[in-house]
Amino acid sequence: MNTFDENNFKHGARDLPEHYSLPESPQHAEIAGAMLPAVWVEKNPTTGFQTYPKRNQDEASDCVEYSLAKALGVDFLNLLGVYRELSPHSIYPLVVEPGGGSNSLTAANMVVQLGMTLEDLFESDGLTEAQAESLSGYYPDAKQIAMLYRPPNIVQCATDFETIASILQSYQQQGKRKVVMVTIYGTNNGTWLSTMPTPPVAPQVLWQHRISVTDFGLINGQKVLSFDNSWGTSVQQNGISYPIGNNGQQFLTKAYEPFMYGGIYTLDPSNITSLTPAMPKPKYTFTVMFGVGTSGPDVLALQQCLQSLGMFPVNSVVKPTGYFGGISKESVEMFQAAFGIPVTGKVDTQTILELNKIFA
Repeated sequence: MNTFDENNFKHGARDLPEHYSLPESPQHAEIAGAMLPAVWVEKNPTTGFQTYPKRNQDEASDCVEYSLAKALGVDFLNLLGVYRELSPHSIYPLVVEPGGGSNSLTAANMVVQLGMTLEDLFESDGLTEAQAESLSGYYPDAKQIAMLYRPPNIVQCATDFETIASILQSYQQQGKRKVVMVTIYGTNNGTWLSTMPTPPVAPQVLWQHRISVTDFGLINGQKVLSFDNSWGTSVQQNGISYPIGNNGQQFLTKAYEPFMYGGIYTLDPSNITSLTPAMPKPKYTFTVMFGVGTSGPDVLALQQCLQSLGMFPVNSVVKPTGYFGGISKESVEMFQAAFGIPVTGKVDTQTILELNKIFA
């Protein structure tokens, strides 16, 4: 009997859970107030869940970059109406760690800075690890194109099923699509070609892998997250083709929830720039300094004051929540630059004085 050897799979995520606490990146807490609890409905496992064209990282360990390419492709599908195949290869050599693989936040921050070029301009699929780690042939014009495909920022989120589902639902309610990227623990337990892989049995955690969660729903009454893997639609071994899930689409059940971490999603271009005209000016007196990680009425008032100046987003995804994260930091920096005071990203003494001139 022929069986597939899962040791041939390439994974490549080099994350640790504590990496997901960097204060400079927006936190989901900053925008969660705009989201409603997810409504779970029964869906057809073959045709009922959102999925996208499948990619294959082949011999390379760049699953992190493949998940980012999927997320950005979906963002620009929302914006342009066309799905772009973007190049994981254009980021992986810049962030690869010794022995292969990369950290998800490091790669995501690199994409925010440099963007990701089109796959046709710098091919990724079918590369060996050595080829994937090389920037040879990444020409200046392709790098310029990459700057067109940049997310304004990344948002860190929890990886419980309800949080991920509420994020996806909030975009679906606007007629948009979204991808939430997570890292999973896995073992070579013989189920990773199946439609519903089985979680590892601790302590036999052998690998970490980055996946793209694209939808949520019920299958026979059971909550699942649908994800597009980066191993293509099938895999070859010893001349035999083994299908992967439903043409590369697979599902995680709630049993997998303890083995997921490091949630990230992008703020797509339409969100960060969709500022409304100036709103009525609120009245508030600021008395204490604060910055990233702070929450409470001072932060809520700050966000509302900056909204009235057109310096904090006003849309159905980003709303004032009273939590000071990366979005608030960027808004404060915009305010400081506009009023000619040192750009610190914090509500410091000079910023308080300037705010109180306007709003006290």
